[in-house]
Amino acid sequence: MGLKITGIDEFSEKLNSLSKNAERLDGTHKVEFKDLFNDSFMIGNTKYKTMNDFFDAVGVTDADSFKELPDEILDAHVSKNTKFSNWQEMQIAASKEYTLSKLGF
Repeated sequence: MGLKITGIDEFSEKLNSLSKNAERLDGTHKVEFKDLFNDSFMIGNTKYKTMNDFFDAVGVTDADSFKELPDEILDAHVSKNTKFSNWQEMQIAASKEYTLSKLGF
């Protein structure tokens, strides 16, 4: 009586793909806001459908108005309208989700 193991080739391909994706992520990368805070992330974690809608609610219309927004106002907006307690926590979660998606998960 023999034991037949299946799926090894598929598993090996997935590991190779994961390895290649990890190599692409190695080092420092510049990620656009629209990619980090994509619509899927916003819908799943906030009361807004898009990052633009999220920022429009606090008067952010461009990079300058974002820089001028006091941290405490942004943190309060995040706390009230997302699953996160502050802006830093939201950024970390978005970064993790982005990284996992780039790895192929």
